[in-house]
Amino acid sequence: MASLESKIMLFIMHRMNMKRSIDRYLRSGIAPPPAKPSKKIQSLIQVEQSTVMGQPVYTMYPKGGKSKLHVLYLHGGAYVFGIQSYHFNLVTRLILATGCTVTVPDYPLAPKHSYKDAYDMVTPIAEDIVKQAGSDSFVLMGDSSGGGLALGLAQHLRDLTIPQPKDIILLSPWLDVTMENPEILAIDKFDPILGINGLVLAGKAYAGDQDTKHPLVSPIYGNLDNLAKITLFISTNDLLFADAKKFKSIMDEKELPLRFEVFEGLFHDWMLFDIEESRKVMDTIKSILLYV
Repeated sequence: MASLESKIMLFIMHRMNMKRSIDRYLRSGIAPPPAKPSKKIQSLIQVEQSTVMGQPVYTMYPKGGKSKLHVLYLHGGAYVFGIQSYHFNLVTRLILATGCTVTVPDYPLAPKHSYKDAYDMVTPIAEDIVKQAGSDSFVLMGDSSGGGLALGLAQHLRDLTIPQPKDIILLSPWLDVTMENPEILAIDKFDPILGINGLVLAGKAYAGDQDTKHPLVSPIYGNLDNLAKITLFISTNDLLFADAKKFKSIMDEKELPLRFEVFEGLFHDWMLFDIEESRKVMDTIKSILLYV
């Protein structure tokens, strides 16, 4: 049963009319500016900023010093919106819960850039983490479109013979930008955040001149063999639930390991907000990362 906190958040999101936010942005070209770690966050954890390909990269870790456990976190935003404050809030909670180091790249976005630019930026960052921390201390994690990018990146690293991370954690991941799964239509009325038309437009912009079913654009169509352990969190009211279920069916059919955590009646990307169900997700992530 959904908590009171999540019901209040759901009510607010229905009132905010967010389902057409991607459409509005792609028409107007006006998007919210990317966020930076707040002063409050910087009082809780250490934050370093660098630049790769002209884009900000944040390395965040406990005040006591960097941990060997190193998470590469890829933020959501339908590949068209930059990192926002709630992404940094989640990363901060992750660091305080596990003591890990987290690298957060604000990767290039569509429509100005395509998936190629995103991979050109995040691939060497992942390779550097593997070299510095070791693959057994490397975790790949992302929410929404960042979850899709994380799964695609895992496939890309494997194909480049770069060692896999010890774990892949996907939060409400966008696994298929085509939005062709017929089961999506039945979920649409329950999701207050994501709209089908906007996601189709964003997916095409992200793909650029590539087919939207290319595995680095829609990783559900890629080779899923020989990847790290995957944990996927999703809700039944999330527009992306249909493709998450399809992904689980593929993994089951191939007898590949997948921890599939389903929450009833919640909204897309609920784990970014500090509500009861989000804290349950964080407890599970902590147990995965720390083997507790």
